Amino acid sequence: MSALPFFIGLRYSLSRKQSHLVAFISRVSIAGMVLAVSLLILVTSVMNGFDHALKTHIIGIVPHVTLTDDSGVSDVDELIQTASTHANVKKAVPFSFASGMLVYHEKLKPVFLYSFDLEEEPHPALSTLLNSQGFKGFTSDNQIIVGKRLAQQLGVHAGDTLMFIGGGLQAEMAQPTMLEIIQLVETGTQLDQRIALTSLETLAELQGFPEPLMANGLRLYLTDIFAAFETANDLRFELGLYQANDWTTSQGNLYQAVQMSRKMVIFLVFIIVAVAAFNLISTLILTVNDKASDIAILRALGCSRWSILGIFMVQGSAIGVLGITLGTLIGLGLSTAISSLVQGIEWLTGVKFLNTDIYPIDYLPSQVDWQQVTVIALTAFSLSLLASIVPAIQASRTLPAKILRYE
Repeated sequence: MSALPFFIGLRYSLSRKQSHLVAFISRVSIAGMVLAVSLLILVTSVMNGFDHALKTHIIGIVPHVTLTDDSGVSDVDELIQTASTHANVKKAVPFSFASGMLVYHEKLKPVFLYSFDLEEEPHPALSTLLNSQGFKGFTSDNQIIVGKRLAQQLGVHAGDTLMFIGGGLQAEMAQPTMLEIIQLVETGTQLDQRIALTSLETLAELQGFPEPLMANGLRLYLTDIFAAFETANDLRFELGLYQANDWTTSQGNLYQAVQMSRKMVIFLVFIIVAVAAFNLISTLILTVNDKASDIAILRALGCSRWSILGIFMVQGSAIGVLGITLGTLIGLGLSTAISSLVQGIEWLTGVKFLNTDIYPIDYLPSQVDWQQVTVIALTAFSLSLLASIVPAIQASRTLPAKILRYE
């Protein structure tokens, strides 16, 4: 008798001897649960992918904190030693930068021209990116690496020569300088259309620094990147003469927008899961009405109210488990294949869904978080179990004499 609720509940869940309406509603409930769970897993995986891509490809390349002086830093080693004393600073690397315009024939584009020593870069994202695309180093002065998207906008290729006009206050920066493109680099992010790289010697010459390796400041890499704002404030107060900026200034709005979108989308899809779970109420209520005589006979044979309650709790749980299992498998499959699927559709249609003119990256990332998948499955099951309570209580209160007196 202890196994009776499980036996009958599973029989009710799998039985085909139901009214057409009950069978249809039951299938709709399962389909709704499958759709909701698979969609929630897919959405969370895509948003996780965006979050990971943002941290890896944008925040991984952009320095966490910069200490700069437009007139240049004469004693770089001393500044490195001072900045490294901060508890959150993992490493400091000298770099130079200049804003200006790249001109090729009649086309011109704004650009941030950066230079630094790749051998000193502690973060593997930038050096790995360049090395994976065949970077062999700057062999002479006046050479430049240009983002692929920026090169497409200018209509240039590797080997072409273009003009750089600086936007600084120094007279040297206002002089046009011809730079040879030695490589095009592609990060797949917005950086491809606004950043170019050159050697420290070239940029020092462009800025009129007296020393060939003189830098504008330091790129700081932190142990805790989310404490970048506080670290920048500490260094700004300690060093005084230098400007301290952190990654939240340039990329913070983008990161916050991704985080907010992630939470809102997950919340909205979670509501769909809740609606799908509570569709079980209508399914089970119709089942209770359809099986009223069966319930009355079981009660007349001595089946307790708790056993009747258990039967319909088992039925609701079985429908939920079936929908959750299918939804999880479909969601994991879609999460794994979504990036390739979107790329295939773009290739077939010739339409670019994600463009770095609008979006932070030019591809649809996906990263499955098994902890989130487990939470989604358990939450959906809990909601299914909760939705089964009301119909189960209604079934347990069935009065045998009232149902069977006309049989």
